[in-house]
Amino acid sequence: MPRRIDDPWRKLRDGNVVLKIRKGSSYWQAHLKVRGEWIRLSTGKTDIRDAGQWACDQYDDMMYRVRHKQVPRTKLIRDATAQYIQDLESSNLVSADDYRRTIKKWIDPHLGGKKLDEISPQDIIGWNAWKRLQHGKPFSKSTVTSHNACLSNVFKTAVRYGWMNEWQVPKLVNDGEPGMRRPHFDEDEIAPLLVKMWDLIPEGRKQKTREIRQLLYYYVSILLLTGARPGKELDNLRWRQVDLAWEREGQKFVKIIITAGKTIKYSRVRQRAITAPAGVAAPPFKALMAWQGPGKDDDDFVFRLPDGSRIGNMQSSFRTVLEKIDMLYDKGDPPTRRTLYSFRHSYATTQIVHGTMSLIELATHMGTSVAMLEQHYAHLGPLAIAPKVAANAVLISPHVAAGAFNDGQPHDTSKKRQKPETRKASPAIPKSLAAALAEKED
Repeated sequence: MPRRIDDPWRKLRDGNVVLKIRKGSSYWQAHLKVRGEWIRLSTGKTDIRDAGQWACDQYDDMMYRVRHKQVPRTKLIRDATAQYIQDLESSNLVSADDYRRTIKKWIDPHLGGKKLDEISPQDIIGWNAWKRLQHGKPFSKSTVTSHNACLSNVFKTAVRYGWMNEWQVPKLVNDGEPGMRRPHFDEDEIAPLLVKMWDLIPEGRKQKTREIRQLLYYYVSILLLTGARPGKELDNLRWRQVDLAWEREGQKFVKIIITAGKTIKYSRVRQRAITAPAGVAAPPFKALMAWQGPGKDDDDFVFRLPDGSRIGNMQSSFRTVLEKIDMLYDKGDPPTRRTLYSFRHSYATTQIVHGTMSLIELATHMGTSVAMLEQHYAHLGPLAIAPKVAANAVLISPHVAAGAFNDGQPHDTSKKRQKPETRKASPAIPKSLAAALAEKED
């Protein structure tokens, strides 16, 4: 406890400034009573008269601010971001990690040293300009919305702790650009893509390279037939979450239970189901299962190599494959670089143009919103009305089958192909796919 010393300098300003010194310390503490609350400050002074003068100056400054309807004591924005990050530790906010990264990369470096009660609209304009300069290109509107939401929460924290008034919070503007066209594969590119991916597998110099290419081939086929998100949604999928013969209203489907990824992170649901007709979606799963070999456990990851290991960076491996088969960029103007996410856009594009699901049903199936579908696929036209034709998995399946599975037999990835083979014709559509297509035509 601070020692009390009988000295006329210990109590000042009618008792609203009190000096105390802690046992074992040589520095005086100042306790200032402002608006009925005590504020404690370290004076950094060892002489009681110097400490008293400093404390009175601080008190007078605070009272001046109070009389002019300002907060008595201001802080820096980095103080508010630090407090906000501390508050996040005890919250269950799903976007907490994203906000921490935003603060570290985009808020503290430019705004951290500014006083909270002096932040102005000009400072926000300067911040947005600085971000664009650092990024090297304009941000999308959705990214700017995320940045603004984080900074707004920081200001709310400052208001809650009395470091700024609500009327001092500046208006945040969104100067981001509308979402750009998403790169995808046209329907007539899917079969050539899969043919080239399949033919590239035996050309790998190392066995690990050949195995990665084979796994990527199955991964891409399943992306095309389900519209799932690449990354966490599929990378964390286990065999116990895949039902290859789930029945509904007399029809069989492949049902995938998603328990990780974007939809799970940002919504209250604990899992999401993706379904596709078993006739067209089961073959790639069965081919993958056969390639991985016996001894499969229900808790094993679906997308793993035969030795049980997983690909560290599926996206990077896929980019290498696209570069080798000269399909990295789409046909847009200007051309846009494709990624594994392009298959999700291909699925959505095909479904919107040919599908029977309403936009609400498609959004539910893909784990997104109607607004996002309208934002990214409005150029397709049919968004104005509900899509009219058949299910996407059946429509996309002939393109998949035309380059797929070599009748279900995987490559022998233990050996590099010695002589290049010439494909005289695309492999036949597996019987299950042909049956599904014939049923569709009927």
